[in-house]
Amino acid sequence: MRETMPLKASLIVTLSAPVKPGALTRLTLGFEFEKRLVESLIILDYVDEAYYRGKLLADGRIIIQKIGLGELVSEALRDAYRKTGLKPLPGLAAAALTLSTLKGFADKQGAGLRGALRGSMNLILYRGSPEDTLKLLEGLEAISSTEHLSRLDVMGVTKARVKLEALTLGDLYEILGEIDTGFWINTKKLDKLLEYSKIAAVEKSMTLAVAKSFAAIAVEKGLRELEKLEGTSMVEVLKIDRSLRSRGYNLDHLLGGTFIALALAASEKWPWEV
Repeated sequence: MRETMPLKASLIVTLSAPVKPGALTRLTLGFEFEKRLVESLIILDYVDEAYYRGKLLADGRIIIQKIGLGELVSEALRDAYRKTGLKPLPGLAAAALTLSTLKGFADKQGAGLRGALRGSMNLILYRGSPEDTLKLLEGLEAISSTEHLSRLDVMGVTKARVKLEALTLGDLYEILGEIDTGFWINTKKLDKLLEYSKIAAVEKSMTLAVAKSFAAIAVEKGLRELEKLEGTSMVEVLKIDRSLRSRGYNLDHLLGGTFIALALAASEKWPWEV
């Protein structure tokens, strides 16, 4: 589907771009990169469906309580887990499908994704049904995503509370966004997302845009050593990567936010023309 091509390309480039010390790249040894590519292809199978549901909502053919975004993310995570045997990256799946839904909604209204982002986000993420929120929780449980489930547990988010307080996907995204930038698609992080998408948008190369956005997000997270990543040779990048990993860092949780920044930019300036 032509309308979702910027999102699909952004996902693949985000995963494969080499200058992301501490995170997955195409230079990662072993089978993980290949499995993550398969995972991304599985997620992409769901992107067009998410886009279509966003259009249906904008057209009034379904109501927000029936959009089933949480269920769709859950299905994508389960599908990826079954087919790769590797625990998926929940933030990437959530970011890709949520952004595609928002884009479908905006496109149907004849609005640009960036300009319509706040309004569509408020509707799609914060007015959905608690049943759909539960579907996302069940998906995280199905793939044994310990880090995400632990964060929700610390914040007192249980299935009973979701039902009692009618918690929405937006509520969960705000909590999960503290540990996984793929869940930054929420009203609290919107301004940051737009800021990072501007960093990506000035670059002609999607790969360079990934490097710049990733480094900016990492610096915000306190990794000052990535502040001067621009112009660094690949030999030095690999040294930084080894240093981070030797200290126990795994920065895959920054991939979702990097993807969102790239995808927002790509949706406005595609294919990266001046």
